[in-house]
This record gives sequence, C-alpha cells and structure tokens, in this order.
Amino acid sequence: MRPLLLTDQTQAILTRIRTYGWTLSVFGMSAGTAWRLVKARVERRIVDAGVAIIEVNVYRRYVHELVKAFRSETGEPLAQAIELVIRKWVNLGLESGLLQGLLGDCFLRFEQHGYANPTVVPPVAGKKRGPKARRLPRRSYEKALKKGRVSRARAGTVEQQAAKQKAALLKRLRLPTG
Repeated sequence: MRPLLLTDQTQAILTRIRTYGWTLSVFGMSAGTAWRLVKARVERRIVDAGVAIIEVNVYRRYVHELVKAFRSETGEPLAQAIELVIRKWVNLGLESGLLQGLLGDCFLRFEQHGYANPTVVPPVAGKKRGPKARRLPRRSYEKALKKGRVSRARAGTVEQQAAKQKAALLKRLRLPTG
C-alpha cells in the first residue's frame, strides 16, 4: 500500500477533530440533509478542478462516504475513518489533493452549521400543573353484580355470591378469612 501524504490543512482538520471535545451537529443527521449541506461546495470544487465528466460520480461517491463518516462517528474514530476513506480512494486512483480539498470543504461547512449542544439534564420537576388524568374507580365484585356486569348464579342473593367469591379469592391467596 502506498504511503498517504496529507496536506497541512488536512492534518489541521484531523487534529481539530481529535482534540475538540464538542460533537458536530451533523452527527446523527439524515443522509439527505447532510448531503444538501455540502452539495453546492462539492459540485463547485469538482467542476473547478476540471474533473472529466466520467469521473464526477466517483468523486461524489467519495464525498458520500465522507458524509457518512461525519454522520456516524465522532472524535478519534472519526479521524481514523476519514484517513481510511482518503487512503482507499487515493489507492483507487483519485487525485489526493482534490480529495483532501473536498474534505476541507465538507468539514468547513459542517463546522459552520454548528456543534451539537451538550446533553443537559433537565431539572427535576415537582408536581405537574393542569388537570390530572381521570381514572375510573375500581368496581368491587358486589357492585359489578348489582349493575349486571357479571353473570349471577341462579340460587342465592347478590350478597351471598359476593361473599363466596371473596372467600374463594382469599383461599387462593392463602390469606386468613375475616
């Protein structure tokens, strides 16, 4: 594998990514949104470099891979992913200077877009204001029998059937009757 020669600008970008504690706001962004942020700059750089029409899509694929790295990594893993992407595309025959220039354009645009706010723990809230959620009162078996929500036995009254149900429940739970 050929050695990868990085420009001073690329070294500065990688150093900034490694040492800066904040996360770029592009981290976790959708692919379409992140691509729209850099599309105009990338297209302009590729056209200004005089790239053959046949190779334009290859450079776009490189930028898509860069954007994916920015969206999915932060800190040291991001710097390593960027070096790997550059090495891969240089070994495939693309011009190293243009690749590193495209990296600079992407990083500059993402940095202009901003950094994500640090995770802030919201203060513990006391009681919430406003109406409370209504909860239906639990109906006893006896009330359910009286309202006809439960089928009644043919023999006996509502009170007798409720007492039998309570005794059976206590027996099943092994609680003392009383």
